[in-house]
Amino acid sequence: MIDEPAEGNDPAEGNRAQAALAAHALQAFAQQTGQQLMGNGTLHMPEATFLEVGGDLLADLLHLGRLNGVDPDVLINRGRAHYDAEAPTEDDEWPDAFHYTPPVIDPHSR
Repeated sequence: MIDEPAEGNDPAEGNRAQAALAAHALQAFAQQTGQQLMGNGTLHMPEATFLEVGGDLLADLLHLGRLNGVDPDVLINRGRAHYDAEAPTEDDEWPDAFHYTPPVIDPHSR
C-alpha cells in the first residue's frame, strides 16, 4: 500500500496526490504483468525499476489509445501539457526532486 498525502488547497499537495494515484496504477500494472516495483510503501522507488515498469505501462496506454483512434503523439502531448501546467507548483515542495548529484567515489580509497 502506498501512503497517500491529503489533498488540500496547496497545488503541490494536489500534485503529490496525483503522483500517489499514478503509483497505485503502476503497482496494479506491475502486479498484473508479474513485475516487481521494489517500493517501500512511499512514492519513491528505484529509477531503473520505475523506468522499466512505467515505460511498459506508457507503451500499453499508447496501444490502447491507438485502438481507440487516438494518435500516440497526441496522447503524449496532452499528458505533457497537463504535466507542464501542474509541475511548477512542485518546485517549492520538492526542490531536490530533479537535482540529484551522484556521490563522488574516489577510486583510490579502496
